[in-house]
Amino acid sequence: MQLDLKDKVVIVTGASRGIGRATACEFARSGSKVVLAARDVDALRQTEYTIQSFGGQALVVPTDIQNAEQVRNLVAKTLDHWEQIDVLVNNAGITHCGPLLDMKIEQIRDVVETNLMGTVWCIKEVLPHFRTRRQGHIVNVSSVLGKRGVPNQAVYAATKFALIGLTEAIRCEAASYNVSITSFCPSSTTTEMNRQVSVQDHPLKDFVRKRFISAPEAVARQIVKATRLRRREVVVSFPANMIVRINQCWPQLLDWLFIRMDKPSEERARS
Repeated sequence: MQLDLKDKVVIVTGASRGIGRATACEFARSGSKVVLAARDVDALRQTEYTIQSFGGQALVVPTDIQNAEQVRNLVAKTLDHWEQIDVLVNNAGITHCGPLLDMKIEQIRDVVETNLMGTVWCIKEVLPHFRTRRQGHIVNVSSVLGKRGVPNQAVYAATKFALIGLTEAIRCEAASYNVSITSFCPSSTTTEMNRQVSVQDHPLKDFVRKRFISAPEAVARQIVKATRLRRREVVVSFPANMIVRINQCWPQLLDWLFIRMDKPSEERARS
């Protein structure tokens, strides 16, 4: 059964920029009332202004999802303002690139606390409301790197793998009170995070990325569609789906490819 999004209350984390901002706007265009959560208040206000400019409704609640108390406040303010929550989009995420050996403990903790624990706090605070109302939908924005890890993104990939496992478990736990959940796995998207991680890409990876990269607005439309249809899992883009399939059948091939692409250019020239 499809979910009618008109007048539904949707919380979007990481709504200050990139996929989160585009997703909030797309839900608002679908008639939903959107709650904007992120740490950057000024950027949230810009998202709110954009939504209001086309007649949408938005509520700004500055939130650091690493902080369980702030997440509790996010849910409380949403219920106080609109008296219900229908959809939670766990989009907020960060990364620190580089070999695991070079990463600082603070960087590792930052990625895990945001990508994994922040999502857990949000779900844990929203689920009691969903259980009482006997309805609700959650979208956990993972990544194609949650289906296949790559060099220099070990911790990020670990958190995104964890989100898929979290999604599978909660789907079963919450089924009895009619809560559905989508695991959403985008690939390369034109965001600031993507620009940071792709600075020194291998030429082949750079070619594929540029050929199949998605705009945040296109990804947002797929998130809204997946919510409306209560999709179980969505993997965005043809290359991402191919990577998932190859990894299931022939993971050694991807090992070889990623090892070669991770070599410095002068070492690749000698090999």
